[in-house]
Amino acid sequence: MDINQLKKLAAEKAVEEVSSDMIVGLGTGSTVQFALEKISEKIKKGELKNIQCIPSSNRTEVEALRLGIPLTTLNEAVEWKIEEEKKERRKEEKKEDDIRKTEDRIQKSEVGSRKSALSSTYPASSIQNPESLNILHSAFYIDLTIDGADEVAVGHPDPDLAYRQTGLSGEGSKQINLIKGGGGALLREKILAQASKKNIIIVDESKLSKHLGIKWHVPVEVIQFAVSVEQKYLESLGAKVVKRKKADGSDYITDENNFILDADFGEIKNAEELSVLLNQRAGIVEHGLFIGMTSVLICAMNDGEIRMQKSECRM
Repeated sequence: MDINQLKKLAAEKAVEEVSSDMIVGLGTGSTVQFALEKISEKIKKGELKNIQCIPSSNRTEVEALRLGIPLTTLNEAVEWKIEEEKKERRKEEKKEDDIRKTEDRIQKSEVGSRKSALSSTYPASSIQNPESLNILHSAFYIDLTIDGADEVAVGHPDPDLAYRQTGLSGEGSKQINLIKGGGGALLREKILAQASKKNIIIVDESKLSKHLGIKWHVPVEVIQFAVSVEQKYLESLGAKVVKRKKADGSDYITDENNFILDADFGEIKNAEELSVLLNQRAGIVEHGLFIGMTSVLICAMNDGEIRMQKSECRM
């Protein structure tokens, strides 16, 4: 089956998870393009209403606007969620106040049986801890993000077994790790992933690997001031490093005005350890190792079958 047909199948399966009234994060890349087109189609048909989307790149923003997809910013989404939390809190405070007034009235009437019945209806633990009743009390401000990946490895006690099972099934699978950033939007993409309740990654079978680094280099976004020193640091870790260029030979500049160093580490046996090392460097703004951030992987196999793998331990 044609590669674009596979990407479209995976993308349309992911869009089935989008519902009205959601805040949706939009990734960047050719596979995500098919998701944008499907979201636009469902909006025009009236199947999706009152959704707000947050693009991960200027390129995605332009395309979403062209397709008529309503957009917001992450900052606006956070402010909206905070306001919703305040409303929920006020409701709970009013409810507690009403309960206290009722209990006082019952005590004054000295009707013990009614007091006992009321206490059993409203458990003391819930009243004393109003946050337990607040369903919006969360660090996640995006309901769902749909994005692609350049390479995918599913963590497993036996990586060889996991790979033989196509990387998408098998008991004992632990987490889904990715390399992202081929499109240059890794910083904003990771910000959206960390702010999302659910991250759906859509790929075709060609992106699956036993270990990360076999098929794709690790994009590393660095501030311009530190590009040389961070390149030397990456090389000290054993990577072959190339500064990313545009087609005309000029430096590739990210949406946040940084450079990208493409670091080829070869097969990465411990992606988590490498991620920690890169996180410690001041000049590295972000890197393309997405460790344990995926909730669901949707993969279109070469024969057209759609397979889904849920992460058992999203970080």
